[in-house]
Amino acid sequence: MYRYNATEKLAITPGVQYWDDLGFASDADQWRGGLTVDYKITPDLASRASMQYTNRDIGADTEELVGGFVRLQRDF
Repeated sequence: MYRYNATEKLAITPGVQYWDDLGFASDADQWRGGLTVDYKITPDLASRASMQYTNRDIGADTEELVGGFVRLQRDF
């Protein structure tokens, strides 16, 4: 995983994964790509947004999934 600190408050982390054999089918593979963005709003308040795209091939069938989350965290 690679994290790029664009500024003192902003960090961007891309990620890619690949699975050749998912274990339940001999001709199944999957890959996933995503991006996470962290932003420090104040010294005790930070936000994180993440988005992932997944492509799963099982034989002739293909599934495409998109997911993500937004997180707001305050430290005491």
